[in-house]
Amino acid sequence: MTLSYHRLSDLIGTIYDCAIDPERWPATIEKICQELRCVAGTIQVADIQHSTHEYVKIWNYDPDKLASISDRLMQWFGFLREFLLTHPMDEPFAGTRFDYSAVTSGNGPPVYSHKRIEHPYLEAAPGGGDFPEGFAGMLMEWGRTFGHIDSLSTIVLRDRSRTGLFSILRDETGGIATDDDLAMLGMLAPHIRRAITISDLLNLKTVEAAALAATLDKLALGVIIVAADRRILHVNEVAKRMLSAGRPVRSKQGRLITSGIANEALAKATALAENEVDIGKVGIAIALQSSEGEPAVAHVLPLACGEVRSRLLPQAAAAIFITRSGKRTPADLSGFAESFKLTPAETRVLQRLVNGGTTMLEVATALSVSEATAKTHLSHILAKTGARGQTDLIALVRDLVPPVGGGS
Repeated sequence: MTLSYHRLSDLIGTIYDCAIDPERWPATIEKICQELRCVAGTIQVADIQHSTHEYVKIWNYDPDKLASISDRLMQWFGFLREFLLTHPMDEPFAGTRFDYSAVTSGNGPPVYSHKRIEHPYLEAAPGGGDFPEGFAGMLMEWGRTFGHIDSLSTIVLRDRSRTGLFSILRDETGGIATDDDLAMLGMLAPHIRRAITISDLLNLKTVEAAALAATLDKLALGVIIVAADRRILHVNEVAKRMLSAGRPVRSKQGRLITSGIANEALAKATALAENEVDIGKVGIAIALQSSEGEPAVAHVLPLACGEVRSRLLPQAAAAIFITRSGKRTPADLSGFAESFKLTPAETRVLQRLVNGGTTMLEVATALSVSEATAKTHLSHILAKTGARGQTDLIALVRDLVPPVGGGS
C-alpha cells in the first residue's frame, strides 16, 4: 500500500490546515483513515496529573459510547504514562505489539516489539462477565464496545503534565497493522505533531484570514510570517518587541535571522515550507539561544499551500511561532535530539534524566535496560553535546529547551 506524491501532498496540506482551523480535524482524520484502511480515529490531549481531557477530536465514534468510557480512557493514559513520556515522537506504534502483561502487572512501561503478539481486544471474558483488572482488561472492554481489533498511534504533544495522542482504529476488514502501515503513519506523524503543537499555541482557535492581524496580536507569543527567503511579511506585537530587542531573533536587511545552529535550522525550514511534503521534522521545536534574556523555541508552519493557509497572506511561505517563558515546561526533546543527532535510545535516556531520574540505575530500571547500557547511551549523549557531565547536560537542556507559553 503506497501513497502517490500528489495524494501525500494533498493529505499533508489538509493536516496543516487543521493548525489554523481545528474544526477540520474530524474530516482530516477520516481522510487518513481511508488511506490506512481504518474505521475510526481520535486526537486526545490529556492532563495526566489532573486526570482530565483538555482536547478531543473524533471521527466515526458513537459519542454516547465514547462518553460512557471516558473515565476508562483516563485510566488508559495513566497505565501508559511511562511509555508516553519516553517513547520517541514521530515513531508510530501498533496496539498489537505491546507486551500488555508488563503494564497489567505494574512492572514498568510496556515492551514494544516488532513481532506480533497475542492481542486481547476481542477476547471475551468467560460467560460475558466482568473484565479482568488492569490494562489488558480495558482493551477487551474497548474491543467489545467498538469492534476494533488493532490501533495505529503516534504521540503528537508532550509536556510535563500533558500527553497528546493521535490514534486510528482497525476492524476485522482492515486486519492487523503491518510494518508498511506503521511506515505510512510515520510519514504523516511529524506533520500531525506540528499541526497539533501550533494549534495548541493558538489555544485551538480558528484563525480567519480577514482578521489575521487582530488575532495574532492577541497572542502571548511571537508570530512572524515570512517568504521562502525569510523576508519578513508580517509580525505581531510580541514579535515586534523581540525584533526591536534583537533577541531571540532579529531582522537583517528585512530578513529574519537568529544565532548559532538555530539559524541554519530556521533557514532550512522556511525554504522547505513551500514544498511541505519534504519538511518532515524540520522546523519543529527549534531551540533559540540568546546571549541575554530567556531562551526560546520556534515552530515553523508552512503557509504556501492548503485551502485555508494559502489565503492568509499573499507570498507567505511560513508562519514562525516563537514562545518564551510560560506555565508549561515541555518534556518534548525532539528539537534538541535532532540538533545533536541523538538516536531514539539516547533520547529516551535523556528524557528520563530530564523527567527526574537522578541515577543511571533509576533510568535503566524505568527503561527496562541494563545500567551498563544506560551509561553507554549517556556517554554518547555527552560526547555529542559537549556537556562535561550529567549536571552540565541538564543545564544545557534547560537552556535550549525553554518553557513554552500558550496564547492569551
